[in-house]
Amino acid sequence: MILPQAAFFQALQDGGWGEIGETMLGRLVELEGDVLYQEPPAGTEAELGYTEGAVPVLISAPHGAKHARFYPEQGQRKPKDEDEFTAGLARLVAERSGAHVLWLRRKSDEDGNHDADSRYKDALKKLLQCHAIRYVLDLHGARASRDFGIALGTSNNTSCAPETQALILETLARYGFTEDGDQLQRVAVNHASFSASNPNTVTGYAARLGIQAAQFEANAHLRIPRRREDASATEPFESADPQGIERLVHALTRLVQTLSALEIL
Repeated sequence: MILPQAAFFQALQDGGWGEIGETMLGRLVELEGDVLYQEPPAGTEAELGYTEGAVPVLISAPHGAKHARFYPEQGQRKPKDEDEFTAGLARLVAERSGAHVLWLRRKSDEDGNHDADSRYKDALKKLLQCHAIRYVLDLHGARASRDFGIALGTSNNTSCAPETQALILETLARYGFTEDGDQLQRVAVNHASFSASNPNTVTGYAARLGIQAAQFEANAHLRIPRRREDASATEPFESADPQGIERLVHALTRLVQTLSALEIL
């Protein structure tokens, strides 16, 4: 069941979940609730979250909470905002597909997608080795103003086999996301800003370990039903395409299922 956009947001506002709590977007909001964007781990709290899967695919969300990137030219780290709802999205797709999932759930003083060495990469490496992972799908967030719905980064066609990249694009196309699509339906492949060409990205790191990997930058309209009050960005935001969020969940779920059934390409 897909509720009209107005009904969905009215249910959120009223706090009367009822049917909405059982919908896909309701579950996305629920899973994102594990993440505290602005709070570092307290006491024995875990900075990272992990749920074991049953298939050889791992979904990653290293920017689920606020983090800090080191800028060598300035000799210092600077805080960076969270990629809202990427952790919830990763968890939802994993829940529906049986994939393993690793996410940043508390504010971090590192950047797991930029630092050469980080707690996130240490955890990722252990999981890849312990569970014989064959594919990594790394989820990130792009601004709502971007002229694409999804930016697919494969380190300029080097982080996965050509057949795997083609399969990713074919799967996205089945759910309306294509290279020649308009705005939120457009897939930008190896965009100059989102190609995952930095070898320290999760995608590049996994590829160096011999694991096929791809980076997915989802437009804000395809991942944020409604901005939480604790988000770093302060301006109100609601997705203009909540059904697009559902289509992306379906597309990524199908992709995991298809990759899981393949022999290694």
